[in-house]
Amino acid sequence: MNLGTRRWKRVREYILNRDDYTCRVLVDPRSRWPSDAGDAVECGEQLDPGKPVGHNLYPVVDHIVTREDGGSDGEDNLRAASWKCNGRRAAMQTNARKRPVNVTREL
Repeated sequence: MNLGTRRWKRVREYILNRDDYTCRVLVDPRSRWPSDAGDAVECGEQLDPGKPVGHNLYPVVDHIVTREDGGSDGEDNLRAASWKCNGRRAAMQTNARKRPVNVTREL
């Protein structure tokens, strides 16, 4: 995060309150894994700020478009997320970046 720690804490609290401490990550309605497919729905889990870091319902703020992919720290690119959905989404994005590109050469 490029924002100073104090400023990020204010932004984080604002986003969590704006989103009613509800996980806004889009998930597959059947598997409940993060998804950008057309039938994806918001997770909707109620986040619990009283839970310890690492608990599935611990509230975090998620970048909709990652900073690595050109996303910003602007409010329109941030949403409330559960620790679980945020971690699953990050793992899926990391795995997608690691997949080899299939290149064929013409001889």
